[in-house]
Amino acid sequence: MENRQALSVKEKMAYGCGDAASNMMWGMTSSYLMYYYTDIYGLPLVAISWILLVARVVDAFCDPAIGYIVDRIGGLIVPRLIRSLAIPFGITGFLCFLALPLSPAGKVVWAGATYIVFGAIYSCINTPYGALAVMISRSATGRVGLNAFRMMGCQAGSLLVALLTIPAITWLGGGESAAQHRYGMAVYVLALSVLGSIL
Repeated sequence: MENRQALSVKEKMAYGCGDAASNMMWGMTSSYLMYYYTDIYGLPLVAISWILLVARVVDAFCDPAIGYIVDRIGGLIVPRLIRSLAIPFGITGFLCFLALPLSPAGKVVWAGATYIVFGAIYSCINTPYGALAVMISRSATGRVGLNAFRMMGCQAGSLLVALLTIPAITWLGGGESAAQHRYGMAVYVLALSVLGSIL
């Protein structure tokens, strides 16, 4: 790639779209998952705190592990890894907000399993994604441009979630009740998951 001409705006925008997808889904879980767990799915706060603690412990091992694997296998695996995990990323993001009618203990297990798997897949996409700019361009100027578009995608994804989530789940659900928000949340996150997988 060293002998290529400067990257086009289209290529930079495509790189930024990946971070928009990651931040849409991560923004949903980091900003609205507690609201969903407590107000919509009805999980006890103690269970939620354990779910979040276990998820962070798993992440503490997952991020370095995927970094080690990519470093040892080489950069050729990165595009294939990102492409092969795009659909599972969208599916698990949707499943995090899917309210299955389970027993109280079943709800905790379901919520914990979906969130932990989502976090692991996010690590397996986002950790190598950060190294992709070096593989796309050997030029320092090219990498600066790529990372500028990556940050624009990051902010666009976060802004989309911040502005649309509450109005969208109320509108899609048809009202303000917990049952209506449950339905609206599922439809909204399904739309985000499909868009995120495509991006």
